[in-house]
Amino acid sequence: MNHAATPCASAVEIALEHLALRLQPLRRALQLAVEEQKRLNAALTRPDLKSYCITDPHVDQLLEQIGVPPARRGYGAARRLRDDEEECEARLRARAAALGFALPLEALAAAFALDTSDVDALLACAACELHPAYARIFAFVQDDVTRQLPSVDLLCALTAETDPQWVARRRALGANGTLRRVGLLLADDTPGPELARACRLAPRALQPLTDPGCDWRDGFCDATRVSIAASLTTECFDEGPWLAEIAGAMGSGKANLVGIWGEPAAPVEDAVKAVAQAAGRPLRRWLPEMDLPQTLALTADTGSVLWVDARRLQDEAHPQLADQVAAQLECNAVPVIVSGEHAWRPTGLLAVRRYLEAVLNAPALQTCTRQWQRQLPTIDAAAAQDLAARYRMPVGEQLAVAQAARTQGEALDGRRPARLGELCRMVAQKKAGRFARAVTPRRGADDLILPESIRNQVLEIPRFYRSLPRVNESWGFGRLMSGGGLKALFTGDSGTGKTLAAEVIAHELDLPLLKIDLAQLVSKWVGETEKNIDAAFREAEACHAILFFDEADTLFGKRGEIHQSSDRYAALEVGFLLQRVESFGGLAVLASNLHDEIDPAFIRRFHVLLNFPRPQVAERLRLWARAFPADAPLHPGVDLSALAQIDLTGAGIVSVGHTAALIAADAGGDCITQEHLGAAIARQFHREARILTPVDLAKFRGAAPQAMHPHRRDGVMTASLPR
Repeated sequence: MNHAATPCASAVEIALEHLALRLQPLRRALQLAVEEQKRLNAALTRPDLKSYCITDPHVDQLLEQIGVPPARRGYGAARRLRDDEEECEARLRARAAALGFALPLEALAAAFALDTSDVDALLACAACELHPAYARIFAFVQDDVTRQLPSVDLLCALTAETDPQWVARRRALGANGTLRRVGLLLADDTPGPELARACRLAPRALQPLTDPGCDWRDGFCDATRVSIAASLTTECFDEGPWLAEIAGAMGSGKANLVGIWGEPAAPVEDAVKAVAQAAGRPLRRWLPEMDLPQTLALTADTGSVLWVDARRLQDEAHPQLADQVAAQLECNAVPVIVSGEHAWRPTGLLAVRRYLEAVLNAPALQTCTRQWQRQLPTIDAAAAQDLAARYRMPVGEQLAVAQAARTQGEALDGRRPARLGELCRMVAQKKAGRFARAVTPRRGADDLILPESIRNQVLEIPRFYRSLPRVNESWGFGRLMSGGGLKALFTGDSGTGKTLAAEVIAHELDLPLLKIDLAQLVSKWVGETEKNIDAAFREAEACHAILFFDEADTLFGKRGEIHQSSDRYAALEVGFLLQRVESFGGLAVLASNLHDEIDPAFIRRFHVLLNFPRPQVAERLRLWARAFPADAPLHPGVDLSALAQIDLTGAGIVSVGHTAALIAADAGGDCITQEHLGAAIARQFHREARILTPVDLAKFRGAAPQAMHPHRRDGVMTASLPR
């Protein structure tokens, strides 16, 4: 439903006038049908007996009728608009355009690619809903007072002029024709010939006929048909020339089975759509709820190409499905495209089908850059290349980003410029992750407080990642590497900034950060952990995200000697993880508190290894300055330089500031004082199982150690200020 505006009375009036105009030819065609039926009745001496029995004169008449081709009844010729009616329709179209809407019947034809005969057939069924007299007329024409809805036979007669047209109409009004397939027309399911089936207008179709504010697609859809953007052509791919050859062969019938395969980053789905579009055929998907024979019949009736996802045929839960599908495809010639990551090539099927295939790679940097410029004409070449380096999206996702940018621009009237990185993240993250949590990076390089050399190396990583496609593709280093991605290992004490550094890298690249949930990833069942690891990497690849493993030593630990069966399975998990990290084409960041516990086989595969030291006095002073938000009521007497003398990590300093604020608020104070901070520091030391001596406490108070009152809390000697 288009809720932008409620159609005014004049819009509804225009729609009704157009309906009345288009019903004029139907009335002329029905007039011819009525005259023919009168002639047939007049030839019988007792036409009133036809409802009870078939008399000898009647059967002779029926024998004469079957000798005449159906289309020669001559009704279809009357359905054309006369010249004056076409002029009236043009005026109605202009009035509708002036009010900002399309005539409902024309909107219907555009929404479902209907021809004039389809629209006329739907109008004939709608006539019964607009005036009850039509039902009686249909009963008279069909020579049965109980048949008050037009049958398939009558609709064919009213919309066809020649024998080939009648055959085409008969097919178009069948179960797989557009009108019945999308639910616009409903056919009864009483026993009898298909021609005798009565057709009625779907109840929810009447309102869009008379209300221009309704969108036909809100209530009706072709579930199996795949929508393909007009701009998606074979030229969008590195393998474009070969895909164009395949499309030509499929369009001409020289090939009726095509396989399109590729790694997860390859634009396989887009290539399937481009080939079908270039072949000049609609594309239909085999839905899980539809059996294959039904889908093949639909594909054949609509002149389409059937798309089969190879993952369904390689599902271990249904091992017999692949053989069943292969057997059915061997028995017919419906054009089929099979796609997936892993090829499916049954020998028997290839022996009887005409088979071609294409193997795709991830789009090259230049191809992706060119497509970004094509979809977003307002960005320059440098911005397009930077976008391509970070988001190596297939054409379908690029189209979605461009559409989102246009929608945002129209909705906000240009008040807020579209942030392409934000839109790319939105499009790429199609669903919530099961094994990883998406973190939106909010902290940038200014928040990263580390020794200068370490900080510079952290900020090198996003620059390296931006340069990676150029180095691997343009300079050829990708042929020497086994994965093509970038891997970094951060080690150091807890709280020294490893997680923050990963977030800063994601912020600098404007990429989503996927943080692995180890509790969900690791399974007690044999083989499940490997499946979960693979699913997590696939999610990161699909989202173009940075993959972040915190506490990585849990998964990437050293492989020890095998003493029992569980040790063997643990070694297998580490081995699989080793292979998956190496083949990952994105940016992976691992953080660990225990460098020595990481398996050496992983260490050599990292491009960047950084050890994060505990902050020194200079870094701690900067951390304390950032620990209090601008709105925090910090007492002017608090000496940050004295606080910086206490050995705390960055995370510890932030925790102390927050705890001190809670203590101050709980005490009813209006500011955070040095005493609150002292109590918070004591608690932080206790959480870290460290001893805060009077000497430590004196460092930030400038007081003598003996001025403190030592006391024991939970077995730990601490000190507090005198009250």
